[in-house]
Amino acid sequence: MGDNLLLIENVHFAYGSQPVLADISLTCSTQGVVALMGPSGCGKTTLLSLMLGLLNPDAGRIVCAVQRLSVMFQEPLLLPWRTAIDNVAFALKGQVAARREREEKAAAMLKAVELPEEHYRQFPDQLSGGMRQRVSLARALVVEPDMLLLDEPFHGLDFSLVQQMQALLCHHVDAHGMGLLMVTHDARHAVALADEILLLTSAPTRIVTRFENYGRGNRQQELALADEIEHALMGDVTGRFGPRPKA
Repeated sequence: MGDNLLLIENVHFAYGSQPVLADISLTCSTQGVVALMGPSGCGKTTLLSLMLGLLNPDAGRIVCAVQRLSVMFQEPLLLPWRTAIDNVAFALKGQVAARREREEKAAAMLKAVELPEEHYRQFPDQLSGGMRQRVSLARALVVEPDMLLLDEPFHGLDFSLVQQMQALLCHHVDAHGMGLLMVTHDARHAVALADEILLLTSAPTRIVTRFENYGRGNRQQELALADEIEHALMGDVTGRFGPRPKA
């Protein structure tokens, strides 16, 4: 783990008189991957909005040392009037002045996400759902972010595509020192990527337990931890084996 990119400390937030988040604390570091899990409506998206600066906490503090922050949502949110390569290149407009260089970088990233070259000049409505997600990931990574926020990035995707995207994300974390924070409902996705998994409860949202993923990369240990997390999500907070101790 490296230096902290994001520090959230004792954060509280409410919509009017309705408490949503209570005493939330977490950190995300360079080369660190954190997964947030919890029931629908527990405030995960609100927490992401606070991280992005779209909302301000009622109490506590959020310290962001990120120079380049990128976000990938569950829906690709591609610009429908731009082709796949133009959607990716557009993300570089504030960094790279020359159009040709932007297109070269965009093409290289589309190749990295394994989008077939014949689809580079197609518009989003001409692409399959999986292809649009590839383009969305390429757009998020092409700016070489210090930190990437993911909101249910693998929802509805087939297993082979999920594996490819996870491998690419792991490469960027390890090779470029990127920090990654992911919201997911799937424990298998969490244990495949995250060093730390935080389980949230609702009304108001609190972090109820933290799991350290010591077995990442070991399929058997990943499956055991995913099973433990699933039990916790169903109400048995400690799971069958108890939460992993902090190192």
